Amino acid sequence: MSLTSNDLVLHVRYDGKSTDIPFDEFFRSDRLDRVGVNSDKATSASDLTDTQIKHMLASYFDKSSSEFDGYVLDREENGNITCRPQAVFG
Repeated sequence: MSLTSNDLVLHVRYDGKSTDIPFDEFFRSDRLDRVGVNSDKATSASDLTDTQIKHMLASYFDKSSSEFDGYVLDREENGNITCRPQAVFG
């Protein structure tokens, strides 16, 4: 799976909205560089940690790096990733 696969999306539930960001738009080398990821070595989204992806999301939405700390990343079997607020039960 390539980081820039056209058919994969990062689905983000943030600020009351749902946004689908295509991998080829989100996992660009300039965004990877901002979080210290060598884009030559990162060949799939699974090469990135949740923290790295959350920092990239903060940059994408022009927010502080801690904005997505309370969020969960669900890595789907089909390769898509969903970022959502942590569920609270009770």
